[in-house]
Amino acid sequence: MSQTRARGRGMRHQSSGGALSRHARQATDVVVQSAKDMVVDNGPAWSAAIAYYALLSTVPVLLVIGIVVSFFVDPQWAVDRLTNTLGDFVPQTEGVIEDTVDRALASRGQIGLLAFISLLWSGTRVFDNLTRAMNVVFDVDDDYSPLQRLGIQIVMLLSVGVLFLIALGSGLLIEPAWEAVRGTPPEAGSVMTIVTWLTRGGLLLLAHYLLYRFVPRRQSDNRALIFGAACATLAFMLASIIFGAVISRYGNFEQLYGPLAVVMIVVVWVGIGAHITVLGGEIVSHVQEMVIEGKSADDVGRRHAERSPRQHQLEASLPSPEQIKQKVGG
Repeated sequence: MSQTRARGRGMRHQSSGGALSRHARQATDVVVQSAKDMVVDNGPAWSAAIAYYALLSTVPVLLVIGIVVSFFVDPQWAVDRLTNTLGDFVPQTEGVIEDTVDRALASRGQIGLLAFISLLWSGTRVFDNLTRAMNVVFDVDDDYSPLQRLGIQIVMLLSVGVLFLIALGSGLLIEPAWEAVRGTPPEAGSVMTIVTWLTRGGLLLLAHYLLYRFVPRRQSDNRALIFGAACATLAFMLASIIFGAVISRYGNFEQLYGPLAVVMIVVVWVGIGAHITVLGGEIVSHVQEMVIEGKSADDVGRRHAERSPRQHQLEASLPSPEQIKQKVGG
């Protein structure tokens, strides 16, 4: 009897181990095929366009947040917190950001209106390119009318865009929230760091989920959405830590770029974030097709290649069969 029970437990362990190995192999196949098809879908070009407008949004975002917060708290506190929050993601930018926000708060009436207009324009451009990129990634036609496209851009900016901003600026909000709930200011240390990163990760996860759920014209299963959003969030958090460590240790870019060093650092970081966001969309699309719908990696890759913008450009540049016949006959 005891031998039978032991044999049964061993079979269950083997079965669970085999299932875990199978899921790990599936996840690896999905991520590898997603990376391949991201190149086929012109993902780097889409990421560059998204990063360009996101970069234009960076300073207006900081100014709008700083100006709004300064109406309720000490302006210098707002400047310090904004500077420290951005420094968590992009080291060596604290001095430039502090000077920029400080001058803006000194004349917040005129600068505030200009920053808001700039943020509205560049923010809608970010989501315009995100919408086009996600529809390519999800292998669907992007045939919105101009009015529909503008409506989607505004709604996404005011929902997903705000979530991204809250996630990135969570370090600015946690301290006063902690003090309001506990009645005492938080002590700097590992507990506060963990709370900040968990809050930031949760908000980024929700923002990515909503982005992949509502921006593309194609609806995906919740399992695919959660897995892709989790991959994008984890990659973003890890990239933030690694990028910060590399820049802090080896980032003496002033000798190479001079006054433009901070700009180059921000450009690189925003580009990394845009690539991660597009890759997360690819992962959602490929989980849906390869895992949930049961298509093979070859079939999925072939479909992406057929609909690739590069393929369409190549076909458009080549003469049609009728044109070839005319030339040969002539």
